[in-house]
Amino acid sequence: MKCPNCGGELKFPQHAYSKMYDYLEPCTVATICCGVAVRLIPRMEYEAVATVGIYRDDWGNPCNTSSS
Repeated sequence: MKCPNCGGELKFPQHAYSKMYDYLEPCTVATICCGVAVRLIPRMEYEAVATVGIYRDDWGNPCNTSSS
């Protein structure tokens, strides 16, 4: 990812990444690449794939086993 200030590769401390990953919350951090504060905003992405033979989800809810 490109740094919005210096235009180089965006580099920031691991603790900022950990906060975004663990809490899905934005954070403001001084970059490693140029030392300027940037606001990092996490984005979630997911993919759904078909499953076979699953009768309960991860929360114990029953799953319909027939295809729609």
